Order: sequence, then C-alpha cells, then structure tokens
Amino acid sequence: MRLEQARNDERDNRRVFRWGVGAVIVVVLLVVAYNVMSRRRNDAPPTGAQGMTQPAPQSAPTSPSGGGAAGVGGVTGNGGGGGQGQTSTQ
Repeated sequence: MRLEQARNDERDNRRVFRWGVGAVIVVVLLVVAYNVMSRRRNDAPPTGAQGMTQPAPQSAPTSPSGGGAAGVGGVTGNGGGGGQGQTSTQ
C-alpha cells in the first residue's frame, strides 16, 4: 500500500508542478502584453493634437464696473489689497 501511495503522491506533485509552471507562464505573458500596450499608448501622440494651436492669451481682464484692470494696486478700489493703494479720500 505504501508503494502505491508514493506513486500517487509523485503523480500529484508532477501535476501541481505543471499547473504552477503554466500559471507562471500565463502571468508573465499578461505582464509583457500590458507593458507593450501601455508603452504604445504613452508613445503615441494624442489623437487630434495635430493641427491644433494654443489659443492666444487674452488681455488683462476688465473689472465689473468697467474700470480697466481689476485689483492692480488698489487703483480701482475693488481688489488688490497689497502695497500702497491709491484710493482717493475726500
């Protein structure tokens, strides 16, 4: 009986070893495929990027009251808050 049990154990060990090797091969192939796909995605230029230009910068924004650049040194009186404000007090 012991001899038969030893054969079965050897057979089971070989079977587990083959499944383990197969699983490792599948995992390695999946990792390689993922790396190839992610590298292709990162190396490719973004779709639609060709021919697109960056919009021209806008001039200084105007204040809601229509008084030029808002908050520059406190000249318009609606912002700034820094430095020496030139608001008139009469």
